[in-house]
Amino acid sequence: MGPIHERSRTLSIISPGLEGNNAAKFAISNIGTNTHLYQGGVSLEPNTRYKLSYAAYSTSGSDLYVALIKQVSPYSNYGLSYTLNIGTGWQTFSTEFTTKGFTGTVNDGYLYFWTLARDTYYIDNIRLEKVNAPVLPTITTQPQDQTVDIGQTATFSVAATGTSPLTYQWQEERCEY
Repeated sequence: MGPIHERSRTLSIISPGLEGNNAAKFAISNIGTNTHLYQGGVSLEPNTRYKLSYAAYSTSGSDLYVALIKQVSPYSNYGLSYTLNIGTGWQTFSTEFTTKGFTGTVNDGYLYFWTLARDTYYIDNIRLEKVNAPVLPTITTQPQDQTVDIGQTATFSVAATGTSPLTYQWQEERCEY
């Protein structure tokens, strides 16, 4: 998207950003009913956990409304909608949400940042990523019974799968080893 220059708003690229060389600068001199920065055509999977992260601030610390909706009428909410105070210096924000309102993969997501005041907003490093759900641990190889004489060492081993890190604690009759 190239810079937009109108009487009430200006979008430009500034340098440096919080990360990297560039960030978006969105100056609002006159609030209208539809003043926002957006990305259309976002692909989404149904009932899936996503994480939105970005860095932002405004010169006066004005609030910013963030949402993810269907890009065409009826503009259904796809699971993300909130307002936050972004402050007057670079801050990194992130939120997780689960998509809703559709059953198959869609390509009509519309992620937007809605300005709520006359101000100059800066936004950088916007990322929308699918969150991989943790896999619960499962023991795939159980330890084998052993018999040893008193004072001898018994060595047990176990194999498990799941999201790292996996830890274990041996117990016998509520005694930890």
